[in-house]
Amino acid sequence: MPRRPDPFFVYVLDHEKRQFTVEGPTFDETPWLDEWKNGPLKDRDLAVVPYDGLDGRSTRSKIAQEIAQQFGYEELPAGSILKGGDPR
Repeated sequence: MPRRPDPFFVYVLDHEKRQFTVEGPTFDETPWLDEWKNGPLKDRDLAVVPYDGLDGRSTRSKIAQEIAQQFGYEELPAGSILKGGDPR
């Protein structure tokens, strides 16, 4: 069941490698959480975080810029840390 009625972005943080991805838009972050908690990266210091700052003007690039400034991490292409709902 979808977590929210409106689409949103998710960001995945890899605290060990100081990298992140912006995923979505999606209705549910569960695929990324499940892959992290049940997959080969389950012991890594990761975080899967719904982005709550959407204001109708937010874009993937604006979100990435905000996350990069906040954490000082390197941005990777979507699906590079966790594939989540992406069938790649």
